[in-house]
Amino acid sequence: MYHPNDPLYLPDNPDMTPCRWNLNIRDCRESQVYVVGYYIITVACALGLMANAALFMRNSLYMYLLRPTSRWPPLLSLSLAYALSVIFMGIHAILLLVDVNSPYWVRELMRSIAYPFMYVGLRPYLSGLVTMAGSIDFDTVHLGLSQRTIQRLLRFIPALCFLGGIMGVLSAIGLDHGNQVWYMVFCILYGTCYLYPSILVSLCCYEYGVCFAQVVDTELQEARDQPDHPWNTTRFAGSSQGTLDGSGIGGSDDRGAGGPSKTSSPYAVEVAKALNGMRAVHRVALIGAASSGIQFMVISAMTNWAYSLLLFSEITFYTFTVLISIYAFFIIALVLVLDIRKEGLVRSRKLEERALGEDVRYGSRSTQTGLSSRDKVETEGSLETVSFSARDGLVEHGIREARNEYGGGV
Repeated sequence: MYHPNDPLYLPDNPDMTPCRWNLNIRDCRESQVYVVGYYIITVACALGLMANAALFMRNSLYMYLLRPTSRWPPLLSLSLAYALSVIFMGIHAILLLVDVNSPYWVRELMRSIAYPFMYVGLRPYLSGLVTMAGSIDFDTVHLGLSQRTIQRLLRFIPALCFLGGIMGVLSAIGLDHGNQVWYMVFCILYGTCYLYPSILVSLCCYEYGVCFAQVVDTELQEARDQPDHPWNTTRFAGSSQGTLDGSGIGGSDDRGAGGPSKTSSPYAVEVAKALNGMRAVHRVALIGAASSGIQFMVISAMTNWAYSLLLFSEITFYTFTVLISIYAFFIIALVLVLDIRKEGLVRSRKLEERALGEDVRYGSRSTQTGLSSRDKVETEGSLETVSFSARDGLVEHGIREARNEYGGGV
């Protein structure tokens, strides 16, 4: 249903009115094209909610809800924010498909709530990703800035996203009242607010999730070929709940134990494998964030023209709005797949540690494992800590161990 104050509305020929596809897809030109798109969005949201619920229950994330939010694992933040995002995204799609008799600002409100939560859910994970890179320190990361500066920049994401949502609702109010200037001003502010989070998320996913993972992969190849490599014998200095992957995706490894429990830190090689395995997630997040940024720029710069040009409008709608919902589904689905793989890795690690503990009891640890007194090893019954030099296989690729001073571990 078109609002009569909308400048795109053609009262003499309503069927030829361009579809303002973020607010109306009925009784307008080529309406069926956008209806199909919103059916796809609805299905993607439903599948995403099911995958998210499976991830939530598999990791017993409800056990962390009573903790302060500052102590929530990144997966819990992502799971809750993702659920809220797809719920409001689905409500927005249903409102447009059913064509409920409602003002534009109500429809825009659902959409404006959905997008901020999608970005807010990624922020804790990106912060942990930056921390991980800082913990093993590589010269080319941090986008030419300090780690502390990157962490501070990430903190602005939630505020700017919700501010952008408010601007979006205000622009829709302008359309309801037929105030074209009001609409254009707040539409430009809406896109500008989202430009910063989109660029920052894209850069972080590329620099830390893709480029840095390639550097780590080089060292990981050596660790696989050398059983006595430092990464195979050294525990990662961070928390076991810092990442969204097999090294502690955000829940206790002891599922069903009655609550979160403190687990042993993963080996450095396991953290490296986890980061390597998350590259697919990082690429999808990179594409989704970049696409969102482009969409906001197009809508802000072209306002009414973005909907009036038929072919351009359809391409923009499917390339950005529809695909963003699919990107969001793939992110949570990939994390779920990695979490399932994690269970096998955890079981394998426990079996190895149990075997190592048996070797210690029989006094044959040195013979069986080939570890020297300079390695750092944890077993079920004991903890021996002897630091190793950065020259032991790390310096060649510009990677070194460094203490993290800028936030939670990964």
